[in-house]
Amino acid sequence: LRGAVLDQSSLHYTILYVILQKLVLIGDRKHDVEAANTCGIDSIGVLWGYGNLEEFQTEGATHIVSNVAELTRLLIES
Repeated sequence: LRGAVLDQSSLHYTILYVILQKLVLIGDRKHDVEAANTCGIDSIGVLWGYGNLEEFQTEGATHIVSNVAELTRLLIES
């Protein structure tokens, strides 16, 4: 952005774009994955909630984790 002339709406769009590049939806049901897909963001299905592996695979979850340690590693690596 250095040297660029942006109006307020362009700046807001740029900031939103940067935020969305890091955004991920973490959920335990297929509806969470559907919402992430609709919004164009990554999703992480967690297997310690109500959903199951087949549900997340069918909906196209970006990642699926089975415990908090896996989730933590994935978030730190991203």
